[in-house]
Amino acid sequence: MTPSPYIRADLAPRVSVRSTVTGAGGVVDAGHEEGWDTDPFGLHEARWMSDGTPTTLVRDGDVESYDEPPDEEPSPTS
Repeated sequence: MTPSPYIRADLAPRVSVRSTVTGAGGVVDAGHEEGWDTDPFGLHEARWMSDGTPTTLVRDGDVESYDEPPDEEPSPTS
């Protein structure tokens, strides 16, 4: 069984994803952040970000689990 490449932050770094969508108004270039990042709420070591938004997927050490982001605003990063 091949180990998941998403267990460690150094194997699945946060990346900038750019996509181009053509709609009725023309071409829209949507850039967004996707991947593991430090949990902005300080509850876990890392939290998966999707389109720059914290998701329920979290990680502490080698253990991944799910935890809803709190209703409060994320802590400012330094």
